[in-house]
Amino acid sequence: MFRRKKSKKKRILFIGFLLLVLGFTYGYFKEDIEVFHKPNFIKSSTETEESSKASELDLDTENQDRQSQQSAKDDSSLFTSKHFVSEQTKLILKTYYTQTRDTAVKEEKLPLDLIGRSIDELEDYLRNNYTEWDIRECSQNRVELYRALDGASPGHFIVRERNGYIVVYRLDEYGNEVFYKQTDVSVEFLSDIDRKKLKEGIIVKGTSGVEQILQDYSS
Repeated sequence: MFRRKKSKKKRILFIGFLLLVLGFTYGYFKEDIEVFHKPNFIKSSTETEESSKASELDLDTENQDRQSQQSAKDDSSLFTSKHFVSEQTKLILKTYYTQTRDTAVKEEKLPLDLIGRSIDELEDYLRNNYTEWDIRECSQNRVELYRALDGASPGHFIVRERNGYIVVYRLDEYGNEVFYKQTDVSVEFLSDIDRKKLKEGIIVKGTSGVEQILQDYSS
């Protein structure tokens, strides 16, 4: 009888141990199955890098589009603001005079019918109407023309001898001699060198220069 009780007790322990093992095994596999079926929200390092590169590529593309739009806008602005003549376009005329070795600068306004014309049309106008001038600059803001004349610049006078007396001529903006003053200073008692200079014409600047040379020859 004692053996039966002992055998029965062992059987109960064995069944309990078996149930415990079966319960543990079931729980383990059940957890794995649930984990397997759950959505995987954790990206791998490769997927993260690819996503980052794609974002950078999209950003670069967006920046390039913006730059292209800005460039097109700038080109349009350049075409409308810098390729046409405006009322602010300055016409600068520079004349170099070989005798006095100085440059006279004059500023003029362009004709109104040139406002709104292209730079190419402006250049054609300058070539047709300023044939003796060289075009040094032609832009929306400034037009500069240059020429050299074999003469003296405005503001200068020429002192000459005429009919035995000293005569003074004023030079206009084109280098032409315009009668200015007849003096009573005779060249009769001047040296041959002075009479030769007066025959060729002595260029002086300003009225003060004229008065000084007349004083020298009359003393």
